[in-house]
Amino acid sequence: MVSSYNNFLNEDLLNRIEEYYEKMRYNYAWKMVHNGEYCKIIADGCNGSIMGLPLIPFADEIYDNYIRVNPKLKDISSGCNPFYYIWERGSHLGWHNDEGWAFGSSIWLNKKWDRNDGGLFMYENNDNDIKVILPTYNKMSLNLDNTFHAVSMISNQSHKIRRSIQVWGLYKDQHKKMREWE
Repeated sequence: MVSSYNNFLNEDLLNRIEEYYEKMRYNYAWKMVHNGEYCKIIADGCNGSIMGLPLIPFADEIYDNYIRVNPKLKDISSGCNPFYYIWERGSHLGWHNDEGWAFGSSIWLNKKWDRNDGGLFMYENNDNDIKVILPTYNKMSLNLDNTFHAVSMISNQSHKIRRSIQVWGLYKDQHKKMREWE
């Protein structure tokens, strides 16, 4: 089941994350999502790529917000693995279910997003119906039961890149793995 929450993170935390993004923008800490390659720069025209910046310095604070909206998460998870994602034109994610994580989540960062730009969060409910969530600033979607979901392609005509924080909840035995990345 997928649920969503508006105004998920406080503005102070969002501002600090944006400052971190600006500081790390041309740093080697970025990686190409799903293939593990590290990248130096986020470039327009990097057709179809999704870049991820680990947000380890904010992991505990972000996780606290998940516990605030769903205290039961403490029973199954020990923390989270957050990334700042940049979605270039032509990028998308096919259908998947985040298997192996206590939960999966997106927090959208674009203050304005037009549905014609693509980048829509889609998920399949229990009746096999496809539901869609428009990425809205500071809205969080939470997937607690490995619901199949996808992200539609960012239009090549879009004048914006899609920005989000992608978060995966760590089962209690995964916490050590995340800390090894620090």
